[in-house]
Amino acid sequence: RSPAYSSAAFVPAPMYVHLVGQCSLTQDEPAWADLEVAGGAPFYGMVTASTVVECSREARSFHRAGYCHRAFDVDGNVAYVCEDSDVVCIESEADDEVGGHSCILMDSDERGVFPPLTCFTLKEVKLQGEWTAPGGVLVEQRLLVVKATY
Repeated sequence: RSPAYSSAAFVPAPMYVHLVGQCSLTQDEPAWADLEVAGGAPFYGMVTASTVVECSREARSFHRAGYCHRAFDVDGNVAYVCEDSDVVCIESEADDEVGGHSCILMDSDERGVFPPLTCFTLKEVKLQGEWTAPGGVLVEQRLLVVKATY
């Protein structure tokens, strides 16, 4: 094993994004709609994103009703718009000889991206009420937990 793939490498905390709605995964990449459909995608539970996937773990991105994406008004002010949607949790892992598995952090450790052509694999589904978002919010939506490889 190469020293570049040290198990002691920094691994970002899980990141989140909404599945459907404005600025969602399915809006940017329709294949996400088939994540749970047997035979819908080339491989059940897998999506290869052709675009950058933006994600966050900011506490203000969560509301009981769902995930709230960042939006900007004409003056450049930030607002958070809540979407009635399943939430996708992307769990980072240490990079290894297969590829990268970690979120690329942006301006803080609470926001990041995954590059185009990242393959996301479904790990588990948590029902509403079975998970708590960052900041302690009990979100009344399902959580689809995926891992990434790029």
